[in-house]
Amino acid sequence: MNKLNAELEALYRDSTFWEEYIKTEFFNTIEKYLKENKMSRSDLAKKLGVSRGYISQVMNGENDHRLSKLVELATAIGRAPYLYLKDMDTVIENANDGKSVFIDFEKIEDYYSSCESEFDTSRDSELRSYIEDIKEANYGSSSNIIRLNPDQLDYGYAIHG
Repeated sequence: MNKLNAELEALYRDSTFWEEYIKTEFFNTIEKYLKENKMSRSDLAKKLGVSRGYISQVMNGENDHRLSKLVELATAIGRAPYLYLKDMDTVIENANDGKSVFIDFEKIEDYYSSCESEFDTSRDSELRSYIEDIKEANYGSSSNIIRLNPDQLDYGYAIHG
């Protein structure tokens, strides 16, 4: 296990780091939406009923915008504004173990949607619930869920670690 240097650990514990990360993710999501829909910032402003200046402020990361406005903007571009708060000590521990401190929700959804197709009987609902609890409790443990051949285990999955 590598020991995270003190400066990097301090960075991960700094609220400004996470604020800038969220702003960047928000910017990237809006830019992707604009490109996919061949829209300008002015078009988006019209759609939302706000000024182009407001959209520029959001896109440039200026000011702290009200949560309600950010949720409104997210839903206007067809995005569900999920929020996930992970234990900071777990984030630092993951970084020390060489794991990413960022969560790729699309990757998680893709991975687990392929797992869900394996469950097709009512007796599997308890195991499905258990796996869902594991997913929610610890994203970093996704590597601990392994696929087995159906003849190896009745449920098709096992938890190890």
